[in-house]
Amino acid sequence: MGEPCKIFVGNLSYDASEDEIRSKFDEFGRISEVAIINDRDTGRPRGFAFVTFEDESAAKDAIGNLNETDFMGRNITVKEATSRKGWWRRRRPRRRWLWERWWRIWRWRRWLRGWGWWLQR
Repeated sequence: MGEPCKIFVGNLSYDASEDEIRSKFDEFGRISEVAIINDRDTGRPRGFAFVTFEDESAAKDAIGNLNETDFMGRNITVKEATSRKGWWRRRRPRRRWLWERWWRIWRWRRWLRGWGWWLQR
């Protein structure tokens, strides 16, 4: 028996329940967990879920057979789940030079405002 493997199921119907998802994926192997992700504010499902298989080969089999198939009137996307660890590091780096340039201009204008009377003599 292999390691547990988590898969991502996207484009789910908002009416899909945990039991319906479990029955769809149960034919490929033993499932240890089904997690339907809900919206934080409304509490309604967001349209995707994670299914954890006890065996990695069963998860690969489910990915191969169920990706882009019809489930409750929608074509679902099934792929291996990826970790969110370090997701914030993939953002575009900050444009620090733009802030520094703005700060220099602002200081220069402030200095001129204070000494403008002397420069206009």
